[in-house]
Amino acid sequence: MVLGLEILALVCVGGVVGGEVSLREFIKAWKELEVENARRGFITHLVVYIIVNSFLIFANLWISPEVMWFV
Repeated sequence: MVLGLEILALVCVGGVVGGEVSLREFIKAWKELEVENARRGFITHLVVYIIVNSFLIFANLWISPEVMWFV
């Protein structure tokens, strides 16, 4: 997130070769950052979900394999 905002700040002040940036380009860059951050957040939560559920399934099968409470 911080790196994305730094790049966006460079674009805002004309730090990118090519001079000034239009409002449409700024909005497009902002939306791209939002999508990137949302995607990163989704992937993070998905990985945590898979890890936690895998542990719970393992614990269930290890402790009481006759009762499948994860189903």
